[in-house]
This record gives sequence, C-alpha cells and structure tokens, in this order.
Amino acid sequence: MGVDFGLKRVGLAVCDANRILATPLPVYKTTSMRDTIDRVAAVANDRGACGIVIGLPLNLDGTESEASGRVRAFARNLERVTGLPTELIDERLTTVEADELLTEAGVKRKTERDKLIDSMSAAVILQSFLEKDKTESKIMAEEQNIAELIDDEVITLYDDDNNPVDFNEEAVVEYEGDFYALLTPVKPMEGLAEDEALIFKIIEEDEETDAFEPVTDERTLDAVFNEYLKCVADAECDCCGGECDCDHDCDGKCDHDGECDRDGCGEKCGCEHHKHD
Repeated sequence: MGVDFGLKRVGLAVCDANRILATPLPVYKTTSMRDTIDRVAAVANDRGACGIVIGLPLNLDGTESEASGRVRAFARNLERVTGLPTELIDERLTTVEADELLTEAGVKRKTERDKLIDSMSAAVILQSFLEKDKTESKIMAEEQNIAELIDDEVITLYDDDNNPVDFNEEAVVEYEGDFYALLTPVKPMEGLAEDEALIFKIIEEDEETDAFEPVTDERTLDAVFNEYLKCVADAECDCCGGECDCDHDCDGKCDHDGECDRDGCGEKCGCEHHKHD
C-alpha cells in the first residue's frame, strides 16, 4: 500500500497481488497523527496489505525537509501498530507527476484535481516502488546468471579418441552475451596443473542439451577468466569481509580506502580482492 502523508489530507493507493499496477483510493481528511495511523492501519488490514510504502518529503537538493521528521515518526508508529514493514521513498516531484497524470486522464478543473491529487501521488509513490523492486529483482537475477558457482556438477566430455573425460563444473560466466564454463578434470590430466581450469564456450543445441566448445583465443580466455575472478571476489569479499594482504606485516583490515586500521601503522594495505592499495 502507498501512502502520501499530510497533516490535513492523506492519499492512499494499493496494488494488485502481482505487484504490477498501483491504483489510487479515495482521499480522506485527517484530524491528527493518531487518527491517520488508525485509518491507514484499518485500510491496510482490510486490503490485506503485506507492506507499506510512504513518500518522504525532501528538499530538491536531497536534504531532509521540515516535514521529513514528521513522516519518519509516522512511519515508525504505523509499523509498530500494524506489524507491517514500512519503507520510505523519495517523493520529490511526485505531486508534479500526479498532476500531469490527472490532466492526461481528462481531469482539467483545478478544484477536481485538488481533490484527487493526494491519492494520485500515493499511486505514483507506490508505482515507483514497484518499478524499483522489479528492477532490483531483475538485476539480482542477471547477477546470478553471470557467475553461478556449482558444486558437485560433473560433466562428461570426449577427447579426440572418443574417450570419456569427467570434469567438475566450477563456474558458469557470461561474457559479451555468451556463456562460458570453467571446468576442472575429476582425475589428473596430463599437461594440466591441479588447480588449473579449462574454459569452454557453451552452445545450446536444444532445450536439454548443451555443447562445449574449447576456447583457444587468448583474448577471450583472459577476459572470461578475469570476469570469473571478479565474480568470485564480489561473492566472497564484499570489500572485503576478511583479512587483507598487507605488505608491511601488520595484519590490518581493509576499511574501503585502503588505510590500515592498526594503531601506529599509518600505511596502505593492499586488498587482494578489490586492489585497494
């Protein structure tokens, strides 16, 4: 549910179960913060809301406005009363967008737009959240596809003499629109170090079968392997989540700018994941 909070009028909006479209509800006049909380909580309960998105009024430069504190207090109390998660979302220019939508919908008289503007603003706030949520979900799905580390996945390929060779699939990496598999042999292979992987381009033959084409181009090999290293670093390090390699033997930790946090050191630590130095 979306909320456009005001001291005199409160706009509300709800979305469908699939979180696709925000729909405004009738505006209601309020007499106090307590009254607003009770009314919004009742609507949220009646509509079966699973969360509440509230517009946060900010100045045009992004700083907190005088009304920001009231909205934050309202959100805290509403969350306490309803038990539902609340999220604040920047509502700068929301009223302008809502007014344009009403004009496009044929509501031309200012008096009529004034009656609907708060609920339309709530719908814009909620729709913005829905779009942001869909975008973040899409990004997460794409990141998962970029490098999917797979445990205990064994792939059988055949050498030039048609002999089967089993490989562990260490990772799948996306590079320039194609997918590549990093494979290590289950059994030691002549000419291949124990910690060395072979890189194959994955070619989809049909819905259930993939072909693995060896990559021989040095530029592609380097690019795919570097992409793999970056994905591993992002998964394991998170800048950096662990000890950094410190070339001056003080065992410091990376604090995002590379400065060693050990007392008296004052040197730079090199983070082996993100190369802070």
